[in-house]
Amino acid sequence: MKPITLLSALAWALAAATGAAHADGLTSSQLGLVVNDDEPNSVAIAELYRVAHEIPAKNIAHVRIPNKPHRLTPAAFEELKKTSTASCRPRCAPR
Repeated sequence: MKPITLLSALAWALAAATGAAHADGLTSSQLGLVVNDDEPNSVAIAELYRVAHEIPAKNIAHVRIPNKPHRLTPAAFEELKKTSTASCRPRCAPR
């Protein structure tokens, strides 16, 4: 299995969250964001997105991905996904 690029994963997650919010009628309080606290751009973009979509700060899942990797293995991505979704539930709708 090929590694997942961080940019691809972020783009997919944002597209899925935005599309799900409109298609399923989810409210901003049901959406969540995953933020890499080790990457200043991730923190800044997440805050802009959170404010623009009125997502509560409590719906932000913070992760740490050190050393600015350009790729994550599927196993590493799954571990981050598990951690970030667990910290957001039940406030965020699982997708």
